[in-house]
Amino acid sequence: METRYGPNCKPWRLSGIAGLLFVGLSFVASGMNVQLPVYDQESEALGSWFAENGRQYRIGHFIAGLAFLLFYFPFFSGLCERLRHAEGAPAVWARVTWAGAIISPAVGTIAGTFIVGAALLGSRVSPDIARFAIASNFYAYVVSGALSGIVVLGAAVVILRTSIFSR
Repeated sequence: METRYGPNCKPWRLSGIAGLLFVGLSFVASGMNVQLPVYDQESEALGSWFAENGRQYRIGHFIAGLAFLLFYFPFFSGLCERLRHAEGAPAVWARVTWAGAIISPAVGTIAGTFIVGAALLGSRVSPDIARFAIASNFYAYVVSGALSGIVVLGAAVVILRTSIFSR
C-alpha cells in the first residue's frame, strides 16, 4: 500500500513538473538576456549597452521572476519535503537544502535589482551608475551561485545516505 509520501503521490509529481517548467522558463529568460559589458569598459560602451538592450533585459528578468514565483518554490518545497521524509527526524540536511533554496535566489534578486534598476534608466543611465550596477550584479551573482552549493550539499548528503532516488 502506498503511503501519503510515496513516490507515486501527486504532490511529488506536481513538484517535478514545476521543476521542469522552471527550467524551461529559465531557458527562455536566459535567451532574452543579452551579455552584459564588462564593468571596466569605456564609459560610452556602458551607456550605449543600456540604451540598446535595457528593454530586452528587463523583459528577460521579468520572465525569470515569473519562473521563480510560479515554479521554483513549489519544486523545492516538494523536493525538500521528500528529502525530509527520507532523512527522518530531525532532517537537518533537508533543512540545509531548503535554506540554500531560499537564500540563493534572494541574493540573485539583489543582483537583478542592481542591473534592472540601471536598465530602467536606459539611455539616461550615467556611466558611473552603469559601471556600479554591472560590477554589483557580477558580484551578487557569484555569491548567489556559491550559495547554490548549499542546496547541492544538503540534497547530496540525504540522497547518498538514503538512496531515495536510487532508480
